[in-house]
Order: sequence, then structure tokens, then C-alpha cells
Amino acid sequence: MFYSELPTHKFNNTKLTTNFHNLFPEGFYLTAKDRPSASSAMCQRQVALQLTIDKTFVKQPKALNDYARIGNAIEDGVLSRYRKANQLFLSQWKIPEALTSLNFNIGGIIDAFLQIENTLILLDIKSVGSVESEPTISLSSNEVAMLMQGEPLLFHPDDNRMKNSVEKGIKEAHLSQLQLYAAVTGFDEVYIQLMSRRVQDKFEFDNTAPTTKFEQIPVDISTLERRVAIVMYGIECKKRGYIPEPLNGIKKSHCADAFCSFQDFCWKDKTLSLKENLQHIPEKVGSDLKKECIDQAKEYISKRNERYELTLSLITDERNRRLKSKVEL
Repeated sequence: MFYSELPTHKFNNTKLTTNFHNLFPEGFYLTAKDRPSASSAMCQRQVALQLTIDKTFVKQPKALNDYARIGNAIEDGVLSRYRKANQLFLSQWKIPEALTSLNFNIGGIIDAFLQIENTLILLDIKSVGSVESEPTISLSSNEVAMLMQGEPLLFHPDDNRMKNSVEKGIKEAHLSQLQLYAAVTGFDEVYIQLMSRRVQDKFEFDNTAPTTKFEQIPVDISTLERRVAIVMYGIECKKRGYIPEPLNGIKKSHCADAFCSFQDFCWKDKTLSLKENLQHIPEKVGSDLKKECIDQAKEYISKRNERYELTLSLITDERNRRLKSKVEL
């Protein structure tokens, strides 16, 4: 009796699917979001171009905002655990220009400073598709057929198809960002916490399928000098009206990981809509400018101890301000 009073369905699965797809025309949307130079310490060209391109016409995947919300929720959950354990010294600290002393804003917000066993560490929390430890291997159709027939498969330990996602390493975009943070703050204890984005995970530590993983970020002097030089070189090229050449060793996958807006320009020779008319930098000019930036970067890194003391002073002041104002650390 009750069911007969319910209205009939007005929509079917196809209509709802079509409706949802219409919300994401071409899978892209126009955004004015400005990614800071801290995100570009991976590539000098990205540094220069993002200071020049009209941000109104930067295209980003439409789902990126939804993707970010998942990451933010995971990050909030992680920080709340550290906060309850009284290990969180400070969270979500925006790097002030006064600290960088580079005459430009690198942007960047440090997720957390943790105080564990009387040691203060800098921590960045990243959500990833999955954090796996089990080895995987791609099988050919013949090998699949052999397995289906119950035949054994033998693999050499050095088979280059054998992959273990734990050994994939940190994304270049994340690595460059944190190494620039290390250069600016003077911190040596810099870590990344990778958290699985899969909703079914419980963030347990298991030998076969961990869902969270920590990695210490390499902060040797030569690496930090290189990161700072990359940013300096990109800035100087833009100031002088040049588009820098891509950094040697950059891969297309690195660009995708960094959500770089200039992938088509670099990899497909597409044109850009720039606010300024930049020219590709001549080889001799670029070589001389690189030497200048490397020398400046070495000088900058030589003063990491002073910036570490300044960072400690700044984050302590901010911590005290939040405590006084009863704002969450």
C-alpha cells in the first residue's frame, strides 16, 4: 500500500551520468589560483613562466579541487592526532618574506613543526593514491595464459618489470618543495609523511600493506644550493625578459606531478598567452647568468644557521600568539 504512493522515478542512470559530465566541460576549468615559487623549485622555466602568464587563463583539472579536499581532510586528521599527543609545536605556518631574504615571495605553508623527544622537526603531509609495500610485476598475455593453465612462472630477481611502490621514491615536485623549505628555514630535520588516499584504509602500520609512510628529505648543502639557484635563475630570467631553458633531467611525469600549467608548451610546442613578450634565453647569456645564480645560492646557503635561529624565533612568537588568543596550534 505504501509503495504505491511513492512517485515514479524521474531520472535514470544515463541522465544522471550525462548531467554530472556536463558539470565538467572538457574536464577543465579556468582558475586564478597562483602556485607559489616554492612549488617550482623543481624547474627554472616554471618559476619564470608562472610569474608572467595571465593566471586568469591557467587551466587546471576540474577535479583538482575535489582531490585537494580529500587531502585536506586527511591532513586535518593527522594534525589532530599530533595535537592531542601534545607533539604539535605549530601547524599551517605561512613562510614570511622576511625569513627568505630573497627579495621575492616563495609562497609556501609548512604543515607542521613537531616536537618529538626534545627534537623539533619540520613535517609536510602529502596524500597519495596508495602506499604499498608489496612487489608488483606486469605480465604478458602469454604469462597470464600460463598461469591460467596452472603452469609455474619463474622470474629473475633483476627483472626490470618488478616494481615495489615503496621504492618509487618521493615525487620530484614534493622533494623540491621541501628542500627549498629546508634552505629557507635552516632546518636539517625535514620529513614527509605520505598518507594513502584510499577511503577504505585505516592508516595502520602493516608489513604487507602500510597506509602511511615517513621519509627523511635529503638536505645536503650542494642539493640545497641547487634548489635555491633554480629559483633565482628563473626569477632573473623573467626580470631580463627571457624564458629559461628546461632544467636537465626533468621528465614529463615530474611536470604532471607538479600540476604544471606549461606542460603543453614544453612538451608539445604549444603557444602561451603571456602578459610580457619573453624571448628564449641565448645559450651564452644563460650560462653566465647560471654562474651568477649559483654563486648567490652558495652565499645564501652559507647563512642557514642564522636563518634557523630566526625561524625558531618566528615560530615561537607565532605559537605564543596563538596560545594567548586561544587559537589552535
